[in-house]
Amino acid sequence: MSSYHLARDAPANSLESNQAAFIGDANFPELATKSSKGAKILLYESLYKQYSRLQFTKASDRPIAIAGLEQRLVRAFNTNGGYGIFEGNFFGRSLLWQRDVSVEKGGLKKIYFPFMAQYRVPTWSWMAYEGAITFMNLPFARVQWEQYDGEGKGIQWQWRAHNKSNSSSLQSSSSPAWHTGDFSEDASLMMPARDFVNFAAARSDRRIVYDRGTQPKLDRIVKCVVVGTEKPESNMDVAAKLEHYVLIVAAKRNNSADDEIYERVGVGAFPGSWIDLGGPGMRVRIF
Repeated sequence: MSSYHLARDAPANSLESNQAAFIGDANFPELATKSSKGAKILLYESLYKQYSRLQFTKASDRPIAIAGLEQRLVRAFNTNGGYGIFEGNFFGRSLLWQRDVSVEKGGLKKIYFPFMAQYRVPTWSWMAYEGAITFMNLPFARVQWEQYDGEGKGIQWQWRAHNKSNSSSLQSSSSPAWHTGDFSEDASLMMPARDFVNFAAARSDRRIVYDRGTQPKLDRIVKCVVVGTEKPESNMDVAAKLEHYVLIVAAKRNNSADDEIYERVGVGAFPGSWIDLGGPGMRVRIF
């Protein structure tokens, strides 16, 4: 593990009070396993927020330096996970991390991973950047999360070996597995990306938090992926009025309407009326 020091903006007493979790509290796995779902969410959010405020001698060590903690969380939560994201009950929330605008006013800095590292962190992971992150402030038990239905609807995240192309290569073990840094796997997400009906409103209303502080250049196609939707309080509530929690994604190539390779550039929350919710959306791969 590389050496690190506390970021100037980080509260040192808060980080130090949780140091036991980073170095291996013997009671940590049992405590995490027995905690409620809400307590587990608050636990990993708190740990990851604090961890993101550490500065490393080599920024490219950021994903691997947290390996021990992340592996223990994956086992304690009994799920698959990697690159700061957990599958199952924690997937949507963990995916909706965002730049902490109170600390990183100029945006997160993309980390350059040298070839010798033998892996690349996907843009949907906060581990791909330097800087402080937090998580969207979402109500508990009031969000309907998008689920993959096996037929192309929802967000699909299945770890797949690069040297295999058929469906039998997909990870299907019932045992929890940790995947950060496994260069032999395809760590992309397949998502239904949707067009904006009112992108100008979303942009001007400051409901989008861009990872790198600024929106993509105008010659890049920008879409959004619905990760979760506010649950209606009555049968009268319609999707157009409900809050939608989304990833903002941009095509890797300029002016390419047919490009299926996108990258994450931010997150947002706005009414369904601002999104084209008709049809299944365009399936894109997020690296």
